[in-house]
Amino acid sequence: MVNTREMVLQADGITCSSCAGDMEVILREREGIMEASVNFSNEIIRVKYDPLLLDRKAVFCAVRGLGYKVRILEEK
Repeated sequence: MVNTREMVLQADGITCSSCAGDMEVILREREGIMEASVNFSNEIIRVKYDPLLLDRKAVFCAVRGLGYKVRILEEK
C-alpha cells in the first residue's frame, strides 16, 4: 500500500471548468501525484501525492507552475 499525503490549496483566478479540467490532467501526469481535483467555483485544488516521490514543496511548485497564485489551506 502506498503512503499518501493530501494538500489543499486556494488558487486565485481560475475562471472556468475547462481550465480546471486542464489543470487536473496536467497535475495527474506528474510523477508522484495520484489524484488532483480542481473546483473552479471556489478555486480549491486538492492533490493527493506519494511523499516518497514528491515533497510538499515540489507539489506546491507544480500547482503554482500552472500560472496561478496559490496558498496552502490544509495538509494531511
